[in-house]
Amino acid sequence: MVSLHRFFVAHERIKDGYVIIEGDEAKHLSKVLRLGPGDEVLVCDGSGKELLVRLETAEKGLIKGRVVNQNHPEREPGLTVGLVQGVGKGEKMDFIVQKAVELGISRIYPVMTDRGTVRLDGERAFHRVQRWEKIAKEACKQCGRTVVPEIKGITDLTVVMDECRDIPGLFFYEGEWKRPLKTILRENARILRDRGVILYIGAEGGFSLREAETARKRGILMAGLGPRILRTETAALAAITAVMYELGDLGGN
Repeated sequence: MVSLHRFFVAHERIKDGYVIIEGDEAKHLSKVLRLGPGDEVLVCDGSGKELLVRLETAEKGLIKGRVVNQNHPEREPGLTVGLVQGVGKGEKMDFIVQKAVELGISRIYPVMTDRGTVRLDGERAFHRVQRWEKIAKEACKQCGRTVVPEIKGITDLTVVMDECRDIPGLFFYEGEWKRPLKTILRENARILRDRGVILYIGAEGGFSLREAETARKRGILMAGLGPRILRTETAALAAITAVMYELGDLGGN
């Protein structure tokens, strides 16, 4: 069976059984993929629905198609997991965003940390977030997700701690590896499944003692990822995988 190309549109662009595809998505559809009237594609509006759409017209950068089928595939995790990620060097953050989306992350909070060497603000920060949003959307297309995770604006770690104060958190710190993560997850399984969880991962060099103490004072659970020193991108994916396996859909729950 031929795999159909997947596109994302705003909910208001779906009306009376028809879909309007525009902007970059329309350009990619027509100019790169060379699709046109008569071809079928999959369209998602961010609500979890997946629409089978047959293209009918293409003019002035707008592509119109008719909905011929609709379903709700179970590809979005039942567990809500957010990732607070210290912004790293080079393309590390690109990689983390891509793989975190594939693993089922719900939201990503890029943050500045004490030991992080990357400093982004103003226009540079804005464009970097736009890049990550594009990477997240492309990752959703690749893995078949129907909802694109939100990428929040770059801010300080403490700002996110305050913003997420009502959501249980796991703060991954190198001094906490002796207490098994599995034990922490199983002891708190009910509340994490009910309310979701925020995973805190540092940039290169991890979190500082000051940041760890700040997290502890806010009631965020301290956790580790074993006795070995992991790169920031490895730590992020290991944490997401462990949580999704134990509490989410990677373990077949």
